[in-house]
Amino acid sequence: MASTDLAATYAALILADDGIEITADKINALTSAANVDIEPIWASLLAKALEGKNVKDLLSNVGAGGGAPAAGGVPAAAAGGAAEDAPKAEEKVEEKEESDDDMVRLLRLPTGTGELAGEATRDASRRTLSMDATPEEIAEMTSLVSVWTKQDVSPLLFLSTPDDLPIVHIQKYISLAFYSFYGYYYLTTLAEEVAIIWPQKLRTGKILFLFNRYIPMTVIILSTLLEFRVYTVLDPKVCQGLDRTNAVTWRANAIASEIVLLLCLHALLGSKGRFLVLIMVIYTGLTLGVIIPQLKFYGDSSSAVETEQIDIELGYACSWEGDLSDAARKGSIIAGYVALAKPACIALLAIGVFYARYRRQTGSLIKVLRRDSGVYVFAMTIIRLANAIVITFSMKLGYYNLFDVVMNAILICIGPILACRLLLNMQETVDEGVRTIITTLLFDPSNPTNESEDNIDSSNRPVEMKRYKGLGRKKDTEKAEPEGAVIEVVERA
Repeated sequence: MASTDLAATYAALILADDGIEITADKINALTSAANVDIEPIWASLLAKALEGKNVKDLLSNVGAGGGAPAAGGVPAAAAGGAAEDAPKAEEKVEEKEESDDDMVRLLRLPTGTGELAGEATRDASRRTLSMDATPEEIAEMTSLVSVWTKQDVSPLLFLSTPDDLPIVHIQKYISLAFYSFYGYYYLTTLAEEVAIIWPQKLRTGKILFLFNRYIPMTVIILSTLLEFRVYTVLDPKVCQGLDRTNAVTWRANAIASEIVLLLCLHALLGSKGRFLVLIMVIYTGLTLGVIIPQLKFYGDSSSAVETEQIDIELGYACSWEGDLSDAARKGSIIAGYVALAKPACIALLAIGVFYARYRRQTGSLIKVLRRDSGVYVFAMTIIRLANAIVITFSMKLGYYNLFDVVMNAILICIGPILACRLLLNMQETVDEGVRTIITTLLFDPSNPTNESEDNIDSSNRPVEMKRYKGLGRKKDTEKAEPEGAVIEVVERA
């Protein structure tokens, strides 16, 4: 039993021993006096469970049997009890094992706040908080609250035993770390965006850059509101709308990065427009092949209910119905395999493009990769391939698992950063063929950050220093300099 469980229990026993009414406030007061921090939900659950009950009687009746039998039935009852003792003991052992198995299955279910909630768990929660729960249901809810409060998020579904909880305690902090990094990157590169992108005309390149720049912020805000403790309660329709909006923006974020990657690969290849049309047709088909089978899954997973009391106590804004249908599960599996095919095709295209450029140009492969933004291209490709692998096997790993959390955070935060850097690098390319395609598809022919030719020449031209005859008097510059005199110049920095 966790230390918080013991602290709340001991506090309740102290109150009962002193004949004081057991309330959540008094339990919290005792634990605070003992310098033990517990979640408020513990005190609330324990106080409700013991409300109206005599704790001393409960303790004294632990293990007690039923009433005494009639005198004439004592021998028979004794004999019968002796005969039934062994089977009953076996039944208790089996029930205990089944209870443990049920607990493991509960951890595997998509239960909890911000995730998919099972109907049985919600019913147990309602009965516990309304004082209609059986001791087994109270024990079950206590275990679930222990899981949630240890993780500070909903249970990860790939857990096989509660002993794995310390491993997944960092899930929330992984997401927060990536979100913080993206905020830091945005603030430190805002001046660059203002200088380079804002003066551009509203063309494809500018639209894609701004999309990859600001859509991740929307995803981060919505994810924080739906998955983290915000200590507010939202209407189920609002929760459902926010969740579906989050799914749409997440998908749009991924598509925008992939389109940037494909357009830049087309520019590097230097092929005709017909080849670009073929690339986009194949990409559109694969993208629809991922989205359409998942529509049922998105519909089931975003179905919200009235926020449960336990979620309110824990500080979450929404509760989810989340019973996945067989059609939703099958559709998600199909979408996973199609999602794996898409980045695989992009990876093959990237390898072919850079192989062709390496054969056509001089220099080592490393120089070609550095000159043609190969680092960004292959980093984006690897991220998408790894994320697709995790999605493909998500049903085996669990709806939410540690790999999914990491890859999802990378896709939301790192993918758009790489896409923006790739656009900026391609805009500054010195390859005339690539520049021609870039100016046709993405940006203006002129770079607004580059100064005019006259400004560049004047900035690099040596500046003659003025000579002085004396303090405050300029020397006559019209007179010829003495033969052999050297004019002092200073180069501008």
